[in-house]
Amino acid sequence: MLPNRLPGAVTIDVDLFGGLDHPESGDDHSVEILVNGTLRAAQTFDGIRPETISFSVPDGGLRSSNTLTLRVMRNAGHPSTVVYLDGFSVAIPQRRRSMAESVAMARSVRPFPTWLPKLGSRQRKAFRSRAAQKGLCSGPMGSMASDGWSARAERRC
Repeated sequence: MLPNRLPGAVTIDVDLFGGLDHPESGDDHSVEILVNGTLRAAQTFDGIRPETISFSVPDGGLRSSNTLTLRVMRNAGHPSTVVYLDGFSVAIPQRRRSMAESVAMARSVRPFPTWLPKLGSRQRKAFRSRAAQKGLCSGPMGSMASDGWSARAERRC
């Protein structure tokens, strides 16, 4: 556990990117998000665009080692779907720490982008361009597990 963590729900934001757009009306993509095997969010969305899904996990829903699962469902009424995991962040309630004569909040959001390499050539260029504009293509590859969440990033930009 983190040393400054307060009891309370943890907020998780999952950043997705829809990879195709069917010409028919209606949503193209349907996803479910599970934390440690428990369904926490389900959402549909349409088109080739980013989508952020936010949800809370109560204290009892977390362990010292946690697993975030993204399920891409085939119930949107189309024969195929493509959804990319762009990243996720975890906001953890933390105690304020006093530093000399000021008060500072400990950092509580840990973004962690994951780049998926299997894109068409046009999509790959657009994806690289967006990533470069956000400054997400620089920095070391590695893994993060300091607070009980583990993941691995591959940056191919």
